[in-house]
Amino acid sequence: MKIECIYLLAHKYYMRLACICVASIRYWYPDIPIYLIKDEGGGPFSTAELERTWNVAVMDTSERVFGWGFAHLEPLLLARKQRFMVMDVDIAFVGRVLDDLERYDEDFIVDHEDHPDQPDAKFEGLYFRLAALKRWDPDFSFPNFAFNAGQFVGTSGLLGKEDFDGLIQWSAPRKVLQPEIFNYGDQGVLNYVLMKKLAARDVTVARIPFMKWGEEEMNELDLARLDAQSPYPYLVHWAGLRKPRMRDMPRSDILFKFEDYYYSKLPFAAPRRTLRLHRDRLVNTLIKIRAKSLRRIAMTYLT
Repeated sequence: MKIECIYLLAHKYYMRLACICVASIRYWYPDIPIYLIKDEGGGPFSTAELERTWNVAVMDTSERVFGWGFAHLEPLLLARKQRFMVMDVDIAFVGRVLDDLERYDEDFIVDHEDHPDQPDAKFEGLYFRLAALKRWDPDFSFPNFAFNAGQFVGTSGLLGKEDFDGLIQWSAPRKVLQPEIFNYGDQGVLNYVLMKKLAARDVTVARIPFMKWGEEEMNELDLARLDAQSPYPYLVHWAGLRKPRMRDMPRSDILFKFEDYYYSKLPFAAPRRTLRLHRDRLVNTLIKIRAKSLRRIAMTYLT
């Protein structure tokens, strides 16, 4: 079934990755509509260059401050029925992944991730504390899987805010109402809601291994083969793998390949790229000085 469009979560401090992500999508899919869901929790920021150069639009949302991952829910809550992919921007396509996913007709397509009856502490930090969840909802039956909410295919019109009653406070930023059970972002509650809907047969879910994560899986990819005939129907996700300098990230060669492609469409690409990098390094220094004086955690640009 056709995937009609892609929604990308955009944040002030992740715009370098957003540009790379869009370029990687456009490398194989020059025409699919792409919409940015702008989260201005870190302050306002411009996406004009990305919109103008790469045929990208901004999703019209009632809010502009969502909090950790909660913008993933925006396309799901649209009233009209639409099949889409929603993604974080620390992702790059390495082939025609949509072609592979469109072979499935299920309402949702998530990456394949199995878990035992008693998941470990890492699972609990990423999703939910299973024992506490079963005390809160004795009818819940754990299906022995979960999924990273940073990339999934979904269908709007099947879920509403009422499905998250008791789970999410719809403030700006949004908050989890049961932090002793669920992780602080959207991932735990979204997994729970879809697991309940699946058990009730209200939705269908396909679990497909379409994401590459971690150095071992990333090292399977040959950069020289990332061309029009790429044999890799996958996307690569750097979740939790961001470093202050992009060159220090695993498989940064893939990121630089698509950053080169991004700048190939811009005038004065080399000086523009160099000036932007030096500007961001200077701004990062000022941000760190200010954060240290205020005893806060510094959010910085990727350089």
